[in-house]
Amino acid sequence: ATGEEITVIKLKDSGYDIESVFDSRLADLVDRFDEGYGPEALARVEKAQTAKVGNYALLAVCDDPDQAVRLFEDAVAA
Repeated sequence: ATGEEITVIKLKDSGYDIESVFDSRLADLVDRFDEGYGPEALARVEKAQTAKVGNYALLAVCDDPDQAVRLFEDAVAA
């Protein structure tokens, strides 16, 4: 396991509060990674990025979350 996670969700309603769901997921990952994945994985969680475009939402827990957000935004806009 690498401690990386990319989540893309299509929402039925663009007004849905996906941020609270992502916040909960990140808190869960902090607990898990702190116990077993080591400091590198925990650092990925701490710099995680989220984005929302229309009815699509992204949670990027990876080495380069800024690039993941750019790719997501480009893909959804296409």
